[in-house]
Amino acid sequence: MRRQSPGDAYYSDVVALYHFDANVGGPCVDSGPLGLPGVFGNTTAYGNLQSSVVKWGSNALHVSDQSNFNIQGTSSPHWAVGSSDFTIEFWVYPTTFANQTELYIGATNELLAYDVTVYLTSAGKVGFLCKGTSGSTYASLVSSGALTLNAWNFVQCRRVGSTFAIGIGGSQDTASTVGTAALYAIGTTAVCICGSNTHPQPTYMDDFRMTVGVGRAFALPTAAFPSHG
Repeated sequence: MRRQSPGDAYYSDVVALYHFDANVGGPCVDSGPLGLPGVFGNTTAYGNLQSSVVKWGSNALHVSDQSNFNIQGTSSPHWAVGSSDFTIEFWVYPTTFANQTELYIGATNELLAYDVTVYLTSAGKVGFLCKGTSGSTYASLVSSGALTLNAWNFVQCRRVGSTFAIGIGGSQDTASTVGTAALYAIGTTAVCICGSNTHPQPTYMDDFRMTVGVGRAFALPTAAFPSHG
């Protein structure tokens, strides 16, 4: 049973909230106010829900080998952040740092174009890459600290005004003041959590939340993200 938690003051600004607690092998459920459906791309053999390694609730997402899991596979303008503040946050349990796992936000044709990328490097650090309207890199950060292997780590990436920042474990790790320009805007938007055929990095993820219009404070959750205001 999921632990009871107080309401979220910014719940109305949440564009995606996935607890990954659906039945193993089933679809993901968006517990945010938009209720966007979650679908698996490619095959659930590589990106699926499982119950053996879990942070909150009954299940978590397993991203393994050449996985390609599309949280939102259909057109949705809500992922395009433009010039707004935004926050991406999730729990991640890496089992190797040999390669790289990537989280694409605002992708078209899966990995061909994107607004925002959050990734784990082969050194166990968190990368945060954002493209401008020209499609070129606008902001690019890599955390100074590394995640802990075979343990749950809480990651936050946010924009507040002109500052982009990465938080690990509820505290700011690194930040860069870049500017207030809009990020790359595309018509058909989606999100992928994926590995690579040639560079697999098995990883577990639990409680994913994206908020647009708010740069949330860095803080370590003591319960699952609330599914209500």
